[in-house]
Amino acid sequence: MTQVLDIAGASGATYRFRRHQEREELPATAGNVIYVRRDDASWALICCAEIDSLREAFRGWKVAQTVHRATDVFIRLNVSRAKRHEECLDIAEKHEPPMRTLETNL
Repeated sequence: MTQVLDIAGASGATYRFRRHQEREELPATAGNVIYVRRDDASWALICCAEIDSLREAFRGWKVAQTVHRATDVFIRLNVSRAKRHEECLDIAEKHEPPMRTLETNL
């Protein structure tokens, strides 16, 4: 199982995310989170969101799994609010994920 995922943005920049599971302790550091759906050898981006604390990375996980069949959560440490926002927009522009926030309501 892949522990890192390099994902390209519309600009051509590549961003490296690390896989995390819900039971793992996450730092309170700010960063970006992506939810993906893996199918055999391919994957689809379900959500890309910027968060002030990576401890919130699983806040929208139930919706992502139930509605969009997400299979994995990946995080990227990034304390700069401006950079987090820029990276998330770049990734979302290229992949057009169905979730643009960590929605919590079904």
